[in-house]
Amino acid sequence: MPNLMGTAMHLAPPALRGRVAGMLTTAIFLGHFLSPLLSQPMIAGIGFDATFSAVGGLLGVMALTALALTIAGRRRVQPVAEPLR
Repeated sequence: MPNLMGTAMHLAPPALRGRVAGMLTTAIFLGHFLSPLLSQPMIAGIGFDATFSAVGGLLGVMALTALALTIAGRRRVQPVAEPLR
């Protein structure tokens, strides 16, 4: 978490760093809290291996979607010659 927090603080504007730190910490600890509540019923229903595969597949799809949106969102910018001063 320290490396992730350091990166987030570096990328966040100074005025929003407190909010970004709070949101990141909340997301991490909320994930720690909700993980057993969500995974245990799945493990009981379909087994550990299937749960692991399902969650891994879902995370893979989410990663590919994020990559596709990042690539699609990039704009091609043409360089503009600035006059010399």
